[in-house]
Amino acid sequence: MSSSEDEMPEGISFERSRVEELSKRKSLKDDMQREKERKKFLQKDRERRNIAQKEHKMLSIDVLKEADDSIKREESRKRKMNETNISKLESEDSLAKMEQESGFMRISKTKTYCKPLSKEAVDFRTDHLYNGRIRRVDYKQLQNQNRKLMASSR
Repeated sequence: MSSSEDEMPEGISFERSRVEELSKRKSLKDDMQREKERKKFLQKDRERRNIAQKEHKMLSIDVLKEADDSIKREESRKRKMNETNISKLESEDSLAKMEQESGFMRISKTKTYCKPLSKEAVDFRTDHLYNGRIRRVDYKQLQNQNRKLMASSR
């Protein structure tokens, strides 16, 4: 055995180890305090930004007044249109009286002409509405059918 292995470690005094441990605890406590203050600052900063965003989103009084004016203008326009419609109805009533007195009759178009549907379209509609689902054929099935038709025609 060598002499270096047999030697005892340097003696550390009780007082020195206690002081080192206290300094470690104090530094740890200071670090925790700084972290707590940093989190607190970040939270306050976030809260200030949120409040600023809310204030920015709030409508100003001028914008609200302008919106109210536009709503009033729209309501007055609708009221005027209703009044003109009522006056038109009254004028139509007076025209009807004049027509009865004069013996003439107004002709109004009641039906519009639409093209008749083709037979295929009518069949498709009735099949789709009354005969259940429409069977679809995918590409492979279509190829197989074509091969069978070609083979049977040979």
